[in-house]
Amino acid sequence: MRACIQVWTAGLLMALVMVSGSTAVRGEEAEQPTYASSDTVTNHLVSTSSQPPADWETWKAEVDAKLAAITDKAAADKKKAAGKPSVQVQGRIFADGYGYDQDAGSISQIGKQKDGFRFDAARIGVHGKAFHVMEYKIEFDFAGTQSTLAKDVLETPTFKDVYIAVKELPLVGNFKVGHFKEPFSLDQLTSTRHIMFMERSLMDVAFVPARNVGAMIYDHSDSENLTWALGGFISNVGDEPPIFRSNNGGLAVTTRMTYLPWYDEASNGRGLLHLGMAYSYRDIDLATIHRTKPEADLGDFLLSTGLVSPPREQLIGLEAAFVYKAFRIQSEYTKAFSGEAGSPGQEYDGFYFQASYFLTGEQRKYNRSNGTFSDRVVPFENFFRVRDCDGRVQNGRGAWELAYRISYIDLENGARAAGNATNHTFGVNWYLNPYSRVMFDYINSDARRAPGAGSLVDITGNMNIFMTRFQIDF
Repeated sequence: MRACIQVWTAGLLMALVMVSGSTAVRGEEAEQPTYASSDTVTNHLVSTSSQPPADWETWKAEVDAKLAAITDKAAADKKKAAGKPSVQVQGRIFADGYGYDQDAGSISQIGKQKDGFRFDAARIGVHGKAFHVMEYKIEFDFAGTQSTLAKDVLETPTFKDVYIAVKELPLVGNFKVGHFKEPFSLDQLTSTRHIMFMERSLMDVAFVPARNVGAMIYDHSDSENLTWALGGFISNVGDEPPIFRSNNGGLAVTTRMTYLPWYDEASNGRGLLHLGMAYSYRDIDLATIHRTKPEADLGDFLLSTGLVSPPREQLIGLEAAFVYKAFRIQSEYTKAFSGEAGSPGQEYDGFYFQASYFLTGEQRKYNRSNGTFSDRVVPFENFFRVRDCDGRVQNGRGAWELAYRISYIDLENGARAAGNATNHTFGVNWYLNPYSRVMFDYINSDARRAPGAGSLVDITGNMNIFMTRFQIDF
């Protein structure tokens, strides 16, 4: 016990000596701490000396001049940048695989379809803004394909969006000229980066105009619950490099209007109702073919009216969509009719209905300024697979979506009867992150086809199609 007391006493004495040494060393009084003023801090930022210069006003003027020069340079750089168009590179890659299973009727209709692989898209382009009110875009696809009469598939570069736009104009709002999509159809105006399935519906391929050369005015209301667009186009140009010379018409006038009766502002669109309609009057320069593929682009045409030569054609389109949290439904109907009074004409139509549900709770976002679902799906958690510091595997699931579509097309009520077809499509979409996804589609296609123009002989066939896509865009 006595030894413990001696040790404790010695420790206490040592602590007292250390405390006294912090305030005085060898009998000298401890130096009191000093605190730097704001002027001293500024001085240290400029000079390594602990004391300001003798001529304080001169030194301060020099510092102010240097700071002003830095500010002026930043402002000049910003003004210079605003005086030049911005440039942003963009692109996308779609790698697709196809597999077919046909019955005898389907083979007699379109022949034996071959399994295969292709790049559905290999696009590169640039877009940007200039002088606050102008936009531009130029984009080419190096994986464009077309089918020949010999049923070969040729790959050729195609002309995509190439246009100049001027914004914030009085009365008309915005003006665009160049090569771009006509304002028709909700699904067509939604980018392939964001559509629900790998391919668009039977109706879309047969009737809906896509990109053509033209000019368009468009705008939206201040509340963004109403959009409208009106354009004049050269019909039937398509995605070939546009060169057009004709004295026989070939022009089209196309318009579209959308309305949002309900949009849940509090949830940023996790609940909405979209309605829209479109109309196109087309003074056709060349003979027209209404034909469609079985929602699988690497394959042959399922139905075709053959060449018909009406002097003009009209298209009417109706569209609707409803979103509630992770659930969405969307439907469209299109009718095409042509011909003159006293002469035989054609009346064809088609529709689709599709629905999807995100198992992980995300939503397919709606762009209010143009009335489409063209904004990205952003997963709550991106896909990843890594090991933590303890060696355990950690996973991110991404976003998972289930989808279903039924589509129908009728190409029988006309001078060139082709038949009708119904497709059922089931899809699974896995969004690894906002810029990439993997898609799996299964299609069951039933077609009733007339083998010749005007023939009423029925040939029915059934086909199963299995498709997958690996997609990334930037």
